[in-house]
Amino acid sequence: MQRAPLLKKLRQNGQPLDPEELNERIEANAAEIAETARLALDAFAAAPASDQEAASALAQFEWEADGVCLAFDKPKEKQLGLANATVRFFDHDCDQENSLDAEGRKLLEDLKSRERRSDFTEDDEEFFVKHRRLLEQDVKLCSRWEKALYGGARQLRWPVSDN
Repeated sequence: MQRAPLLKKLRQNGQPLDPEELNERIEANAAEIAETARLALDAFAAAPASDQEAASALAQFEWEADGVCLAFDKPKEKQLGLANATVRFFDHDCDQENSLDAEGRKLLEDLKSRERRSDFTEDDEEFFVKHRRLLEQDVKLCSRWEKALYGGARQLRWPVSDN
């Protein structure tokens, strides 16, 4: 991301930055922005676009390390864990209603505690195989399952002959 336009309070496309949006992002990310950088950001947000002193003071900070970027970057949506994303899919997005039975829900609840350790079981694979056609309605979610279980695109295993 080019920073020069931002220090002139302009977006990459030349449109002016919205001061309210800038203040909202500073406030929303205050805990992750170094205190001195936050003070400089507050002064920058309050200053007119032509204020070179406020821009220069802000430019002295490390963009990522001090958290300055958080005031300018759109917040990234936090990705749900695989188990939570799957439950959400079945509850809200799946074309076939009530397609997740109690046993499937229990497996996904159990998976929540294991997925960070990449501790996937045969039961998880069976769940995926059983529900794959439905999960394919959400290509990204289906890909996440494949990657978690098979390490990326599923490898086909061909029988090896002894010829």
